[in-house]
Amino acid sequence: MKRIISLLICIALMLASVSSVVPVRADTKPLYQVGVIGILPDDYIGAFALHTANTYESDYKSDLSFPMQGMTSTPDGNLVVLDTSYGRVHVLDKNLYNILTFGKLGYGEGKLQYPVDVAVDKDGNFYIADFFNNYFAKFDKNGKWIFNVGTEGSGNGQFNGPSGIAVDSSGNVYVSDQLNGRIQVFDTNGNFKAVLQTDVVAPGGMCVDSLNNLYVVDMRSSVVYKLDSTGKTLLKFGSAGTNDEQFVYPFDISVDKQGNIYVLDRGLGSKKHACVQKFDSTGKFLMKFGDNATKIPQPNGTFLTPGGFAVDDNGNVFVIDSGYFYNPGNPFGYPVGIRLTQFDSKGNFVRKVDFNESTKGRLINPWAACEDSKGNIWVTSWTNFNDVGEVDIFTPDGKFIKAIKGISDKEPFKAIGGIASDHNGSIYVGLGDYVAKFDENFNFVTKIGVGKVSNVFGVAVDSSQNIWVASNGTQTVVGFKSDGTLLSQFSPAHAPVGLYVDKNGNFYITTTDDNKVYVYDSSQKLKGSFGGGGRSTGKFWVPYGVVVDNSGNIIVADTENGRLQAFKGDTFDLLWSTEREFYEPAMLSLTKDGKILVADCFHNVVRILSETAPQVSQFDFAVRSSVSDVKVKAGDTLNFNVAIENIGKTDDSYSVKVENNLPSTWTFTVNTNTVSVKSNDMILIPISVGVPMTAGSEEGGTVTLTFTSTGLPNLSKSVTISIFTPEVPPVKVSFVGDKVPLGSTGTIDLSVEKADDLYGLAITISYDSAKLKVSKVEPVFNLGSNAVFLENHDKAGTIIVGYSLEGKVSGVTATGSLIRITFTGVSEGDSNIVPTDVTFYNSKLGVIKTEANPSTITVYNPVPPTLTVDFADGITVKDSSFYITGKTDPGCAVTINNSKITVGSDGRFAYSIILREGANTITIVSTNKYGISNKITRTVYLKTSTVIVLQIGSTTFTVNDTPGALDSPPVIKNSRTLVPIRAIIEAIGGSISWDGTTKKVTIVLGDKTIELWIGKPQAKVNGVTKWIDDTNHKVMPEIINGRTMLPLRFVTENLGAKVDWDGATKTITITYPAP
Repeated sequence: MKRIISLLICIALMLASVSSVVPVRADTKPLYQVGVIGILPDDYIGAFALHTANTYESDYKSDLSFPMQGMTSTPDGNLVVLDTSYGRVHVLDKNLYNILTFGKLGYGEGKLQYPVDVAVDKDGNFYIADFFNNYFAKFDKNGKWIFNVGTEGSGNGQFNGPSGIAVDSSGNVYVSDQLNGRIQVFDTNGNFKAVLQTDVVAPGGMCVDSLNNLYVVDMRSSVVYKLDSTGKTLLKFGSAGTNDEQFVYPFDISVDKQGNIYVLDRGLGSKKHACVQKFDSTGKFLMKFGDNATKIPQPNGTFLTPGGFAVDDNGNVFVIDSGYFYNPGNPFGYPVGIRLTQFDSKGNFVRKVDFNESTKGRLINPWAACEDSKGNIWVTSWTNFNDVGEVDIFTPDGKFIKAIKGISDKEPFKAIGGIASDHNGSIYVGLGDYVAKFDENFNFVTKIGVGKVSNVFGVAVDSSQNIWVASNGTQTVVGFKSDGTLLSQFSPAHAPVGLYVDKNGNFYITTTDDNKVYVYDSSQKLKGSFGGGGRSTGKFWVPYGVVVDNSGNIIVADTENGRLQAFKGDTFDLLWSTEREFYEPAMLSLTKDGKILVADCFHNVVRILSETAPQVSQFDFAVRSSVSDVKVKAGDTLNFNVAIENIGKTDDSYSVKVENNLPSTWTFTVNTNTVSVKSNDMILIPISVGVPMTAGSEEGGTVTLTFTSTGLPNLSKSVTISIFTPEVPPVKVSFVGDKVPLGSTGTIDLSVEKADDLYGLAITISYDSAKLKVSKVEPVFNLGSNAVFLENHDKAGTIIVGYSLEGKVSGVTATGSLIRITFTGVSEGDSNIVPTDVTFYNSKLGVIKTEANPSTITVYNPVPPTLTVDFADGITVKDSSFYITGKTDPGCAVTINNSKITVGSDGRFAYSIILREGANTITIVSTNKYGISNKITRTVYLKTSTVIVLQIGSTTFTVNDTPGALDSPPVIKNSRTLVPIRAIIEAIGGSISWDGTTKKVTIVLGDKTIELWIGKPQAKVNGVTKWIDDTNHKVMPEIINGRTMLPLRFVTENLGAKVDWDGATKTITITYPAP
């Protein structure tokens, strides 16, 4: 009956020339979504995951399309944010409280799959561009669905990835048809009007200004276009890059009432560029909001991958961060760090609202699901990019029960995969290298398949309670008995992914290598295969899950094509395909009554599908609140809505009973006792809660509304809302400064870490008057121009301070030093300073908690400690090892050239340092326990040159005045001195070797190598050939009296020494290194 009515409505609307219903293609079959597991409350804004699979293929170039999570504002100043995880729209008030949520996950009337952009017309109607559903949807200002427009295709009124939407003041609706590379125009009733002729290649986010000019982002070229209503380009600016006025991965756009243009760059590139840029009306860059986050959680004012934004009438910028995305060109992502951030018009961070991915019941990238014998749903999820998984369990109606994160605390799940139930009390979870068996009470039982499986993707249980595993890592299908005993294994044509075993023992295996399904009989012989890569029906892109329904039909999850397809069990002929309404289905399983569980890894839910239409009761309804567990600041008013939807066949009315457990000082308003709702309709019940300024930290309670059907009096449903003020952490009060000099003054500050909305404070401070005397007490922090500061320290040992604003004014944020006390040290020693009776008054919350701790103040003698050392300034030494001794006052700490050294109980110390050649500065510092220091700085000179003295005809020589003997005396030949060189080389630290075959002498010193040959006037220095004497080629190495004699000057000067000759005494002096 419902479908007949829908058909009549469709005909009537078409006769009225309104494209308000999405037609169903002849080759498709609807599957009825009868439940969804994992959707969080209405005030949770979710974002999708793109981890297990994405959608980019050679015939579907969706690389620019993730994430898109559009935002806008309404005529009354509320904020609109799209929810890409749960297919819904959130409306938030100026305090960022969720006042309305509408839309449902799916395809068809009132349903959204990947809502990417939103616009609001002058009457408050919402227009949503849905990328995957290939339509745009219109809802009224209360979230009631009006119509959908569009189907997949390239004809007029058809779409291929609509990515942006805008509505002008005349009601014209502009839609970015991204993958078709065009912009289509419709009237306010959804009738097609035109395709604009533009230069835009890949249109994305859109908006209009007050003159109905259209602004659109070209996501491919990173150019922003301003167009008139005909598509003519009036202005364009921007290019690809990471500088100002450039974009890496742009999507969203907005124009304020002054004509300034704002562009969102999601920043997904090899170099991140996540920000919102502001331009004037001519496209001149003005400023940017936000920056790249460098860690998770992201610091305030930074982004991981922003998906959308909006600008209000005051120039405030609101940005939704959609999570962490990576791999530009073929993007993947994960909804961690979902955050709504507000900036003021100057780009300053104002506030944030986080949507925690760790919220109980939040599924992240679910891979598989199964039903146990109690009807509970078990779901495996890859919760982050580190392959850390968990199993989440829900009741049949979707209430979260428990999360299992491992087989024990010491062994968490990793690389989690498929899951299956034997419907007899056991659950089997596929992991990296085994299958974990649990009972239905969530207890781990045993490991199965250790050493026999790897990367378990699919798990199935046959009619004999045997477990079969798609071991992708070993490219085998392996079977076990329920106790873990190995049955058999076989190797399918390709690495298995999904796996199902029917009642006859036939195996159905999906493979992603070739995008096919393979069928094997019970003896594991191949019966056939079907599929192959492609986007047309009967083809697959990355098929994951597979099941066989009660009619023997094979149902396949065509994951990256976003659909399910069915094939005949005997011939493998295509029976039907759904629309592309299930992005992205991973593993499939069947419930006991034949429903299909689809793990939707894109939307982070499990969908429950039926091949038959669900029965609609005569009387039934659903109730939900736009907020669930909300924190409200003191002084704020929380406005929200409770939606009641009549999902029965008959119009009905409902009595409303309110149980108010809020504090008596709070106000609560709901203006109805009975509501009437037509069948298939919904109404909103506005509720207001006022929180007084005097509300304390974590004050609040709950409100429960119970609705009872008039048509079926025993049918009641309730919704409970928890409302509390946020916890206000205690203000930490401390003293800064811990020393006062004896006989002189020092300051101690009373400081706070941070006190928001501080209106005033009162504090009493006690101290030891035998050691301290108060000289002055004064404010340091300026509380305000009308602030009053009072203090009294007439009584020794006590200080009383009062510091407050006057009148009805807001408090200020105070950090750091508030009050300064000047003390005079009276007697040496330690004294406690203790804060008592500390009262801080918050202008919104009243008296707030404080955490004040005593401190110790030391009165010290300011005279520096004595310090002496045993060496004079400017001395010259020859030994590089320099030993220092000295003395200071006992108990002092001593450093020498910043190195801390040991000081004896009598104050004596000793230390050795290594000197460098030349001047060395030595600084000795002695510091007593009060931090008073004495310092001595002196210079010590080191001279360590080697001086060698020889005499012609003498075998005696000296090294630094130390005598030695040569094995042969120096001689003069050809007017040049020849010496037995070994003793000289070794004296300056070098080495010498002899090659008797070639008669070559090799000398090495540091980085210098000299090679000389007996009887040759040339030598090599570091491989370069040189004359031994440029003016006398007769000079060469010789063997005289059986001794090898080398030219002295050539050798020593090439090694870096200086040679001096005294002709009168025939004395040679060698200095190394040369001065």
